[in-house]
Amino acid sequence: MAKKSVSSPLPLFLSIALMVAGLFASVLLVKQSQRITTSAAEPLVLISPNGGESWQRGQTYQIRWRQTQKQASTSLFIYTRNGSTDTYIGAIAYNVSNVLGTNAYSWTIPLPGSAASMPPDGSNIIVSVAQYNPSGKKMYEDKSNNPFTISTPKPTLTSPNGGEIWQRGQTYQITWNQTIKLASTALLIYTRNTSGDTYIGAIAYNVSNNVGSNSYSWTIPQLGGAQTTPPDGNNIIVSVGQYNSSGQLVAEDKSNSTFTITTPKPVVTSPNGGETWERGKTYKITWNQTVKLASTGLFIYTRGTSGDAYIGAIAYNVSNLVGTNSYSWTIPFTGGSASTPPDGSNIIISVGQYNSNSQLVVEDKSDSPFTITTPKPTLTTPNGGEVWTRGNTYKITWNQTAAFNSTGLFLYTRSSTGVDTYLGAIAYYVSNLIGANYYNWTIPALGGPVTTPPDGNNIIVSVAQYNSAGSRVNEDKSDNTFTVVSP
Repeated sequence: MAKKSVSSPLPLFLSIALMVAGLFASVLLVKQSQRITTSAAEPLVLISPNGGESWQRGQTYQIRWRQTQKQASTSLFIYTRNGSTDTYIGAIAYNVSNVLGTNAYSWTIPLPGSAASMPPDGSNIIVSVAQYNPSGKKMYEDKSNNPFTISTPKPTLTSPNGGEIWQRGQTYQITWNQTIKLASTALLIYTRNTSGDTYIGAIAYNVSNNVGSNSYSWTIPQLGGAQTTPPDGNNIIVSVGQYNSSGQLVAEDKSNSTFTITTPKPVVTSPNGGETWERGKTYKITWNQTVKLASTGLFIYTRGTSGDAYIGAIAYNVSNLVGTNSYSWTIPFTGGSASTPPDGSNIIISVGQYNSNSQLVVEDKSDSPFTITTPKPTLTTPNGGEVWTRGNTYKITWNQTAAFNSTGLFLYTRSSTGVDTYLGAIAYYVSNLIGANYYNWTIPALGGPVTTPPDGNNIIVSVAQYNSAGSRVNEDKSDNTFTVVSP
């Protein structure tokens, strides 16, 4: 009789171990199956740009993607992302590389205004790659995981870039670098204050527009000229701006800091302080100019503790050359024009330059005051110690260095304390020549006119000059007393 086969039961612990091993193997198979399924669900993957990149216009970048399936065609598109919404801008390129595996497209980012599908500048740019079947139906698309940035490279202004001091009428080089070439480049000017930059105007349009270094020779215009003339000040800014073909400003760079524009002053060289000038004489007022404005004028002031007081104009429209200038000034006598300076040691001359609107632009004054005096006549006889007898005729003599409107002779007595008492006029309208003058005086007898001198050794004669208004301008008296006696 045959034996019956009997299977022995496995120990419990071994059964459990086999069950666990089988479960683990099943999990591995499921995981592997999931990976295969996922890979199969991603036939198209955008690799770059995929978020965070910064790309500049005019530069060429590689858009890269991977395909695991080949469709009829592949194209690249651009979007902007706002929150969860992507806005279609346009196509970068149609029918690009369409092979299995990794693909690439060299994209030169267009300049502003050059294409309808041009992306705007910004940090919210998205690229997509899409595959189409033969009917033109989109089958797959993948976009950048996160936005990236597109920017237009600014030109770089290199001069003036802050701290320069530039003078009107001089020519300076404005320099800048460009990394891209747009339709045109222009130079603009601003003033800067605490509230921002104020546009003044254009220095020049359509200036050098090369990729690389550029320059423009700018002769700074005078004040009162063109509307775009910058004011004097230390708050000046220059900008270089690039424009697209529609005339829109695309990129601009300004001076990093402000610079200074000044109008160079004329320089008074004479009188410049300490001179003594006499009325009636002619002197040269001299000055230097480094710029030529519309006109130049000469003016006179008196200087006091509270400042300079304007007297009036010496002359308008005087020499107006770049370099050395002069004007021959015959100092008028007092009582003449309203702008006649008074006698004194506090006189100031100024030279002022005017623009075409007759506005005073710059002025320079004497560094220190100078003196204007009215030259006195000099009484030569009687000048002290003479003894003159009544009834006799004597020559009163004097010298004049300036001729006024009239000259008169007068009589005084002098006290022991040096006080002179006026007696009256010997004569009005006597000789009034520049140089030597005389008058024949017959001394009247006592009891005659009021101007008859008394007998005595305290007699003084004076010679005085008068202006056209009848005002006494100057006077000279006998240095010492002389004697008048009766016969």
